[in-house]
Amino acid sequence: MPDAGRRYRRLTGTHGIPLTSVAVHLIRAITLAAFVTMFVACYMPIGQYQSDSETAKPSAKDPGDEGSGTEEDPYIVDSKDRLVELLQSDDPEALSAHYQLADDLDLTGEEWEPIDEFTGSFDGKGYIISGLTPKTGAGRSSTGFFGTIEEGAVVCNVQLEVHIDDPEQNNVGAIAGINKGTIANSFATGFMRGNHEIGGLVSINEGLIEYSYARMELELDGGRSGSGGLVGVNRAGGVIYDSYAAAAIRDADGEALHADVGGLVGTTRSGSTVERSFSDRDLEGPDVAIGDPRGGATISNVEALSTGQAKSQTHLSSELQFDFDAVWAIDPDINDGYPYLRNNPPEA
Repeated sequence: MPDAGRRYRRLTGTHGIPLTSVAVHLIRAITLAAFVTMFVACYMPIGQYQSDSETAKPSAKDPGDEGSGTEEDPYIVDSKDRLVELLQSDDPEALSAHYQLADDLDLTGEEWEPIDEFTGSFDGKGYIISGLTPKTGAGRSSTGFFGTIEEGAVVCNVQLEVHIDDPEQNNVGAIAGINKGTIANSFATGFMRGNHEIGGLVSINEGLIEYSYARMELELDGGRSGSGGLVGVNRAGGVIYDSYAAAAIRDADGEALHADVGGLVGTTRSGSTVERSFSDRDLEGPDVAIGDPRGGATISNVEALSTGQAKSQTHLSSELQFDFDAVWAIDPDINDGYPYLRNNPPEA
């Protein structure tokens, strides 16, 4: 697992600053407090568990409390109109605010503008955002629910159901086109068609992705390079940990896929890390987890598994050290038998 120092730096975005001792200690205290707040929000279980297949979703706050957008008092989002009002506004402060879902949202028919340069936090609280069809084309360099998640931003406990169909679009990911922050305890399902650098969860990762997965159908046009079931390209500084992809991946014209297309990750660049993660090799597409594992990347306990192994708690816990006590669960009637997140379970 990434060491505590690395995770602390990713969640807070802090770096060494040549200030006086007093100033340094003050900054450390402030950023540590922010880290603890985000950790509790994103990693504490949702509700009390009745069983592995039944988890209560929480009420966000008292009825009528809409929040103020601060870390301590996030905006409460309980409708599509509220989501659009807050995140599709022209207010630049919206990009650094903090948000918390309080209900399932259906974005069917909404012309969703991907959120660029997001530096705040977004806690899905285990509610699903369905019917997401983000804008593509017109000079857009990346697309997803977020266009770019910046360093220091945190997105957690999210469920996304997405449909993207643009054979000319590059850098396509369900949660984000580009991630430089932290995505945790989240998953995406649906269909995506694009040109190259397509990822089921994220197109280009320069941040941290942990305890997350994608169950996706991907169609690749044109270049088709650098695409994967979870992440397209894991760049320097990118960390993927304890995650998986169960994705059918095909060329839109029926041609052979490029060598740098992987079931989990298309390409890993020097200075990136992938640990304790897997893809399902029995689904349509590549039979390798990483298409182009370039030198200088750290790759540990990463496998392309058979469907039987991918649905086996015994195999995943013994071979990949997946934590089925606190993080993951398996039930043949949930998630088609693939592992799901205990505190962010899908509908059965």
